[in-house]
Amino acid sequence: MGPKIDISPFSSFISTISQKTDDSGSESPPTQFVISDLKNAKELPSLGHDVRQKQRTSVDVPPAEVKVSVSPQPLLLTQTKTLKDFQEDIEKAKLTGEWKIVYDFYSTTFDSFLEINATFKKCMDGPFNSIEDCGVDAKFVNEVYDTLFSAPQDIQKCVLKGVINGLLQEWKGPRTKDDLRAYFILLQVDMYGLFNFIQVFNLFQNPLFSNTSTYVIHAHLLRQIAALTEGDHHFLIHWFKKMSQKRFKQVIERLLQFISLRLFPAKPEELPLMEKCTWWIPSAAKVLSLFSRFSQVNYFLKIELSYVIDILEKWLPFSHASFSHGSQNASNSLVNPPVIPYTDFYNSTLDHIDLMEEYHNWQCYGNSHRFSFCQYPFIISIAAKKIIIQKDSEQQMINIARQSLVDKVSRRQRPDMNMLFLNVKVRRMHLVSDSLDEPSTPLIVGPSSSVPKPPSSRGVVAAVPTTLLQEPQVVLDSESKGELRDDLPLNFNVKKMFYSAGMFTYHKDSHCHWFSSLNCDNYSEFRLVGALMGLAVYNSITLDIRFPPCCYKKLLSPPIVPCDQNTPVGISSVTIEDLFQVMPELAHGLNELLSYEGNVEEDFYSTFQVFQEEFGVIKCYNLKPSGDKIPVTNQNRKEYVQLYVDFLLNKSIYKQFAAFYYGFHSVCASYALMLLRPEEVEILVCGSPELDMHALQKHTQYDGYQKTDVTIRYFWEVVLEFPLELQKKLLHFATGSDRVPVGGLADLNFKISKSEASTNWLPVAHTCFNQLCLPPYKTKKELKQKLTIGISNAEGFGLE
Repeated sequence: MGPKIDISPFSSFISTISQKTDDSGSESPPTQFVISDLKNAKELPSLGHDVRQKQRTSVDVPPAEVKVSVSPQPLLLTQTKTLKDFQEDIEKAKLTGEWKIVYDFYSTTFDSFLEINATFKKCMDGPFNSIEDCGVDAKFVNEVYDTLFSAPQDIQKCVLKGVINGLLQEWKGPRTKDDLRAYFILLQVDMYGLFNFIQVFNLFQNPLFSNTSTYVIHAHLLRQIAALTEGDHHFLIHWFKKMSQKRFKQVIERLLQFISLRLFPAKPEELPLMEKCTWWIPSAAKVLSLFSRFSQVNYFLKIELSYVIDILEKWLPFSHASFSHGSQNASNSLVNPPVIPYTDFYNSTLDHIDLMEEYHNWQCYGNSHRFSFCQYPFIISIAAKKIIIQKDSEQQMINIARQSLVDKVSRRQRPDMNMLFLNVKVRRMHLVSDSLDEPSTPLIVGPSSSVPKPPSSRGVVAAVPTTLLQEPQVVLDSESKGELRDDLPLNFNVKKMFYSAGMFTYHKDSHCHWFSSLNCDNYSEFRLVGALMGLAVYNSITLDIRFPPCCYKKLLSPPIVPCDQNTPVGISSVTIEDLFQVMPELAHGLNELLSYEGNVEEDFYSTFQVFQEEFGVIKCYNLKPSGDKIPVTNQNRKEYVQLYVDFLLNKSIYKQFAAFYYGFHSVCASYALMLLRPEEVEILVCGSPELDMHALQKHTQYDGYQKTDVTIRYFWEVVLEFPLELQKKLLHFATGSDRVPVGGLADLNFKISKSEASTNWLPVAHTCFNQLCLPPYKTKKELKQKLTIGISNAEGFGLE
C-alpha cells in the first residue's frame, strides 16, 4: 500500500477547479458517449487492517468547513427556458455541432441555488411550501441530467463548477424551501458517473477530475443535507417519496457506493486520511435514513441505545406505540407498498468489517458522538445481524458461566464441571409433555424472563436454569439411533401441538395460524413454542411455522424484555391491514363498514361489543367502558374498527402471547434484537421462500459419489426440471424445511451420499445432517420415479 496523500482544503480545491475549468476553453468533441455500468466497475478489495476504521465521530458535530463569501444573488433571473425549449436546443446542437446555447443553459442553471429553482421550479411565483408538492418539474430535471452524459466535456465541467459554487455559499439564517429544493435536485446528480465519464477521455493527467474530487464534492453535499434541521428533513422525506422508482433507487445505490468506497477504496492513497474525514460515512448514513423504511424501533432516524434503555425502564401500558411510531418516518415508509424493498438498503460491504466492534461501540457509546452502523440498522444485512445476535448470545453465555464458577469459588465450594451441562431425557413420541414435565427446565415453565441463553448447540429443546449456565443436551430413547441435531426442534411438530392442545387456530384463507383466545389455566405450552422459535434463531434452524407478519411485530414490542415483570408486552400498534393478514374475510367486512354510504346506526344496529364462542357458549366483551350502550355510527365507526382489531390481535390473546413472548426472549435476550425488522425476525425463524436450486447444486457435497457420476447428473437434471412445488418437497424431505435459511442454500451444507441399498429402494434422508442417501439408479426415468415417490410421501417422525 502506498503512502497516504494529504488532500488540500476544500476551498483550495475549488479555486483550482474554477481556474482550470475557465482556462479549458470551449472545445467540445462532437462525439456522443456511452456510460458503462458503474455498479460492477470495480471489485472491492479484501478486508485489510490498514483500511479498517478505528475512530469515527458523529455527523451531528462536524468539523468547521471553510466557507467562501459570494456576491449577492441577482434579483432578476436569466433562466426562462422550458422543457420543450431545452429539447429543441439539444436537437439543434446535435445537428450543427454548436453547443454554446446548451453550454450557457447548464452554466446558468447550476450557477447558484437560486438559478436551479428558476429553471426547475414549476412556477417561480408559487411558494410550494407544502410537503405534498416540492414544486419541481421532475421530467425537466430527468431530461437535463440524462442529456448531460451525452454533452461535451466543457458542459460537464461547468456543471461541476456550479455545484461546487452552490455548496460553498456562506449561509446566513435558516434554509429556505428554495434551498431545500436545490438540495433535492442536486442529490440526484450522478457525480460518480460524470467523473468516470470524463476519465474515459484520458483526463487522468488532470487532477481536477479525479475520484478524489468526486468524493469530496459528494461528501460536502451529504454533510450539508445531513446538518439540516428536523423540520427541513421532514420536507425532504416527503419530497423523496414523489421521486420515480428508478431515480429513487439510483440515489440509494450511489449513497451505498459512497460508503463502500470510503470503507474499502481501490486506491487508498487517492482519498483523504480517514481521521480527516470521519464525518463522511455518518453524513451518508444519515441521508440514507431519510430514504429508508424503518419498522418498530427502527423507525428511529438514529438509534441511541442508552435512550432506548431509559424508555424501557419506564415502560408504561401502550407507551411502546409511541416508541415505535412516534419518531420521524422515512420516505420509503410513507408509500404503501414501499418505493423499493427494504433489502435494497442493505450494504453487503459491511459484512466484511468488524461487526462486533460496531455493536460494542453502539452499546458503550450509544449516547455519545461516536458513530456506529448499528445506529442505522437498515444498512446492515440480515446475515450480518444474525452474526451479531449469535456472537452476543455466546458472549453472554461465557460471562454467566464465568460468574457461576466465581460464585462457587467465593463460597469455598468445589467447582463441578457437570454444573455446566444439563441432560434432558425426552421420548420421541412425548417430546412436548416430557419437556414441560422436566423439573430442570424452568425457562419454559417458570416465570423468570431474565435467564441466560443456551450455547450454540444443535438440537436443544430446553434452555438453562436461572442460576447458572448449563448446556442443554438431549438423551433420546434407544429408537433414536443418535439422529438428533436439527431434528429435535423440528420434532416439536407445530401442527400437531397446535391442534391437539387447541393452542392455535388455523385460518385457511390466510394459510397461517393464530393464537386461540380461549382461556386456560396453564400457558406453559405457549412459552414452549416461543422458546422453540428462539432456539431456531439461535441455532440457525428454519422451522415450518406459519404466523402472520403482525406476530413478529408483536414479538418486538418491546424488543427487550422490560425490567418490571408487570409491564405489558406484545402489545403492538395494529391496523386493519394487520387483520387482513390473519382473518381476511373479517377484515373485508370491517372495511365495508368503513366505506358504507348509508346510515350505519340504523342499518347495522351494532354496539361497541365483540361476541365470541367459547366451548359452545357465546360470550360478549365490551370494546370500551359501557360499550354495550354505545351504538356504532357513521361518526365513530373508525374508532369501533380500530378497537375491534386491537381486541382481536392484542387484548383477547394477551396472556397467550405474553407467555409466547417470554419464551422467545428467554432464549434471544439480546440488545441486537433492536436492530431487526419484523420481516427479518420471520426470515430468521422460517427462512426465505425463494429457492435457487442452481446455488444448491453448486455448493452440494458428495460422499461416495463424484459430481460427474451419471447418477448425480441424472439427479440434478431431474431436480432442475421439477416444478417449484416438488423442489420445495425435496428441500423439506432432505432438511426438514422447505424454506431457505439466512445466507442462502449455500449455508445448508447439503450432502448427497451413496446408498448401498438396492435400486428398488427409495431415497432416504437424514434431516439432522441435511443428507440425502441416494441409491445408484441406472436410468433417469427410474431416478425421477423413485425420488418423486419418496419426497411426496415423506412423513418425518410420523407426527404429521
